[in-house]
Amino acid sequence: MTARSKEVDTISVRLPLSLKSRAAKVAQSRQMSFNAFITRLVEKAVQETEEKELYDAFSALGSDPELSDAEFAFAAQAEVALRD
Repeated sequence: MTARSKEVDTISVRLPLSLKSRAAKVAQSRQMSFNAFITRLVEKAVQETEEKELYDAFSALGSDPELSDAEFAFAAQAEVALRD
């Protein structure tokens, strides 16, 4: 195993033939293998979902005044910032 290799799992995905053909053409135009193209699309979708979940969680946190109170940290921040 090389330093760049990753643990992988092989799966089967059912795609309509026309969609697979069109996706293969897009992958080829981007000079990517079909597998790399699909992997990148899945990675992007997962990343976007995780980022939205994080954004929603922070938005919910900010909407609750009790949970978004950060004054408790001001003294510690000032102590660190004013150190010589």
